[in-house]
Amino acid sequence: MQWTIIHRRQGGSGGGRWSDFNPVLVLAVLSVSVRILKEYQRGVVFFLGRFQSVKGPGLVLILPFVQKMDTVDLRVITMDVPTQDVISRDNVTVRVLDPDRAIIQVENYYMATSQLAQTTLRSVLGQHELDEMLSGREKLNRDIQAILDKQTASWGVKVTNVELKHIDLDETMIRAIAKQAEAERERRAKVIHAEGELQAAEKLLAAAGIIAQNPQALQLRYLQTLADISTENSSTIVFPLPMELVKAFAGQKLEPTPSFLEYLWLERGVSENTLSAYGSDLKQLSGWLASQEIELVAVDREGLTDYLSFRYQQGAGARSMARALSSMRRFFRYLLREKRIDSDPTALLDSPKIGRALPATLSEQDVDDLIEAPDVDTPEGCRDRAMLELLYATGLRVSELVGLQLDQMNLQMGVVRVTGKGNKDRLVPMGEEA
Repeated sequence: MQWTIIHRRQGGSGGGRWSDFNPVLVLAVLSVSVRILKEYQRGVVFFLGRFQSVKGPGLVLILPFVQKMDTVDLRVITMDVPTQDVISRDNVTVRVLDPDRAIIQVENYYMATSQLAQTTLRSVLGQHELDEMLSGREKLNRDIQAILDKQTASWGVKVTNVELKHIDLDETMIRAIAKQAEAERERRAKVIHAEGELQAAEKLLAAAGIIAQNPQALQLRYLQTLADISTENSSTIVFPLPMELVKAFAGQKLEPTPSFLEYLWLERGVSENTLSAYGSDLKQLSGWLASQEIELVAVDREGLTDYLSFRYQQGAGARSMARALSSMRRFFRYLLREKRIDSDPTALLDSPKIGRALPATLSEQDVDDLIEAPDVDTPEGCRDRAMLELLYATGLRVSELVGLQLDQMNLQMGVVRVTGKGNKDRLVPMGEEA
């Protein structure tokens, strides 16, 4: 563009013309008219306030006072989104695709995109749990990017990437996550253990079916177990000998009475006195049935009624009869459970009625005389006195008293731990005098 400046000379004939230029004025005009835009820049030109065109890159000429140009950077811009209440910090990458809309549609596309990213971050992350934010960042990034893209498309701005780069957790959240992770590990461990138990149970069930069809397999397993135990460095080996094994080796039926007594001892845990009473009652029953040429597993209700009549004629009391009937009931129920008999012959037998007699009692003076009877000057007398005091204070059975060990007594707390019937323990206070 060329500017010509003409003025008239004063005092000359025929007028005048310009012969020189003002360099300062030329430089001033060029400085406001010539713009150079780089490859990544575009200029949005407005003519008298109206959008005219987009120019660049390279040399661009602007008419002063009537044209105005705003420069737009087309490079990818990365902005940090400040920390939000949702304890997350974002990194958003944007790029201007349409310079005219980036200038015309929004006042400051950089600030507008940053504010939109903040609100979108709170909106999206507020709809997800903490586990999803920690494990599903890729999906959250895509969701946020899609929302930002939809909003910024009208501004000529493209959101190229959204990245959740940091999530802050306070101590309370860290402890909660640790507890949740530990609970999840325990749950998985229990599930794995349960699945292992289920598989083991299925295998054991299959093995039991094979052993039931082939009893010789149980003998081989038993001998293998003995061989394994013999290789261990142990001075004492306690190995139970099942009666079924004796039956398998002997090739004959197992006697019902010994197996019943073994069942009471192993599974029911009865005391030795109770076990002896059962054995005595069944021995008398077996002896009478043998005299009548009746097998124990073949006796019926009439045969047991005759046996009880025989006992009554022999002078047995009501309590002895009741105890004998109780032993027979438990014995035949065991045989029925073991499928040795088809029905229980004691099912319809009535128990004899036992009268309630008043217990014999001692007077207070009799108790004092009994306790004071031992000579406490001798070791035996001290022992007897301690036993009587303990009996009087705790109400123990004599069998429980004589079986006490020193470690069963707590003298500081004043209690004694007693093992009663069925190997059941109980704590009994024993008093200061005892």
